[in-house]
Amino acid sequence: MGNTQRVSRSGVPRPSPGLFRFTLAVGATVVGLLLTGLLVPFLGGTYFLLALAVVALCSLYGGLASGLLVTLLSGLGFCYFFFPPVRSFRVSDSRDLLRLAVFWGVASVLCWVGASLRRTLEQTRARLAERERADRELRDANAWAVAILESISDAFFSLDRRYHFTVLNGEAERLLGRKRQELVGKCIWVEFAEAIGSTFQREYQRVLDTGRPVQFVEFYPPLHAWFEVRAFPSRDGLSVFFRDISERRGAEERLRQSEERFRSLVLATSQVVWTTNAEGRPVEDSPTWCAFTGQPREEFLGGRWLDAVHPEDRERAVRAWRDSLAYHTVFEVQYRLRRPDGSYTPTLARGAPVLNPDGSLREWVGANTDISRSVSAEQALRESERRYHLLASNCPDGLVALYDHDLRYIVVEGTDLQGMGLSRTKMEGHTIWEVLEPETCAAIEGPMRAAFTGHSQVIELPFAGRTYRAHYLPVRNEAGEVMAGMLMSQNITELKALQEQLEQRVRERTRQLDEANQELEAFAYSVSHDLRTPLRGIDGFTQAVEDDDESTLSPAARNYLRRVRRASERMAQLIDDLLKLSRLSRAELRRAPVDITALAHEVVAELAAREPQRSVEVRIQPSLRDDADPRLVRILLENLLGNAWKFTGRVERPWIELSATRQEDPPIYCVRDNGAGFDMAYAGKLFAPFQRLHSEAEFPGTGIGLATVLRVVRRHGGHIRAESAPGQGASFFFTLRG
Repeated sequence: MGNTQRVSRSGVPRPSPGLFRFTLAVGATVVGLLLTGLLVPFLGGTYFLLALAVVALCSLYGGLASGLLVTLLSGLGFCYFFFPPVRSFRVSDSRDLLRLAVFWGVASVLCWVGASLRRTLEQTRARLAERERADRELRDANAWAVAILESISDAFFSLDRRYHFTVLNGEAERLLGRKRQELVGKCIWVEFAEAIGSTFQREYQRVLDTGRPVQFVEFYPPLHAWFEVRAFPSRDGLSVFFRDISERRGAEERLRQSEERFRSLVLATSQVVWTTNAEGRPVEDSPTWCAFTGQPREEFLGGRWLDAVHPEDRERAVRAWRDSLAYHTVFEVQYRLRRPDGSYTPTLARGAPVLNPDGSLREWVGANTDISRSVSAEQALRESERRYHLLASNCPDGLVALYDHDLRYIVVEGTDLQGMGLSRTKMEGHTIWEVLEPETCAAIEGPMRAAFTGHSQVIELPFAGRTYRAHYLPVRNEAGEVMAGMLMSQNITELKALQEQLEQRVRERTRQLDEANQELEAFAYSVSHDLRTPLRGIDGFTQAVEDDDESTLSPAARNYLRRVRRASERMAQLIDDLLKLSRLSRAELRRAPVDITALAHEVVAELAAREPQRSVEVRIQPSLRDDADPRLVRILLENLLGNAWKFTGRVERPWIELSATRQEDPPIYCVRDNGAGFDMAYAGKLFAPFQRLHSEAEFPGTGIGLATVLRVVRRHGGHIRAESAPGQGASFFFTLRG
């Protein structure tokens, strides 16, 4: 085992004896040359790299000499095995000689670098070993100091000048209730923040400021302990020795606090506290009794406390007090006490005997509690329960019940209990699984438990051959907490039957309405076809007369013929408008995103193409979009913008505007112009069919346009209104949603 390689803790091999290092270098050279020979077909001209790697490793492991030996042997191996002529140390090619020189140069540099790294690692290892030895000595010294500190009976800790813990002994851990691992390196004023501003902080600061030791006794509330503390200055901060002296101070402090607490409790409580001797006679003043009743102190101490009791309650109070005195039992009775204003307040009097160590009676201690609120609450509760039972028992065709978190029925009332095959005695005090069938329990368990999460649920449930609508809801107390669940159930069997009949009637009426609409549509088509046929005949014949007999007709006759043709054309237009109006009510509304701005531009372009001679300023607000039926919105814009275009025909500088108020939801659109306008006194007729506020001679039309607009707006659930004045234009405001 003498040649076993030794390895340092850093993982770097330690140097071996010289002979072994040189032997290892020769072996590594041979292995490198063999691998190079095998890999020459794959490495090509880079086969020096493997030899350089061997040089670097050997110089790192064995030092500069080993690296140089590998460099020399590898170069000779290349000359003998790889450079032509093979198996000869003579190099015939100058390029091979140059490559050999470059290899030896690079390898020499690697040898120097490896050797330098080896020396650096050795130095580092030596420094680490020295530090480890110093740490070991320090640990031994600390262990010796800790052993001394652990052997003393006082608790000890040391602080640096920043008040960070550096050392604690076991007794300090026990008294402070903290492990040293939790405190070392931590600031005492952070870990024990309650001591900030206390005597502990002031005295410790004095030690650091003056360099003199201090000694004091102080109570630390978080640990409920008294400490005797001695603090000494040290080189790095201060050393503190302390001990728990609570056993010495605790009894006196607890006694003093107990007396003060009892005295404060008597003065601060809302109860009337009193004490008597063993015979039941007051011997100590009771400020609370005198304040509550207004009875003078002398009267109370004179044994006339019964004068403050309501006359009707005195006999009961005296009888209970005598029984307690005779048998040394707890005194408890309700009676009314007179207040300073002469009114009476119901109280609960309770007194307990205090015995001596030998079992004899020493005194009585008792209190009177104002129970006016509980009495009022009980009365209110009884009244509430009476009303609840009255309401629940008269619940038509159903029941009302309260249940707890276990789904146990607390109170059950209802007129339909018998019809459901249930009863109060069968349900009250029992869970749903004890009363109902499993499938019914599975259906109602979820809604019943949901009530305790604050949610209400309504379900329809078949039960006992009937159908019930059950409403489960939470019952909350004054604090808003869910205290119970409530079930309100009603028999809706007849209601369901009526509902089914009503739905059947609705389906029948809907079918009849669909048939009527189809007949109406067929009738409208027939009427329009039958009306158009004579109109086309009138128009054709008048045109033929006018063309054939133009030379023989008088001017008046020709004027009559033109008026007949215009009337027939107007009648045809009126028929088309009526058909459009009737289709608007029957067409399906298909909402989709609509670019209202783009549609308005298209409508205006069509209007301008029909009257190219007109110059109208049109202002359309950009980016107007909404969710509506695109086809119906186009019809609406055609009528509103068409009216604005028509009624501005006699204005010198006409303008039309389309805008929207985007602050509103839904947005309110407005089509405004500076045209002829109208009198608002006739605004009620504005949207009715065939109602015109201007003559045919002024502005031609059929009177159907605004009726169509109203129909489109209502189909969308919107609203429309108009504002105008004669000669000042008109404004139409509309929405496309409710």
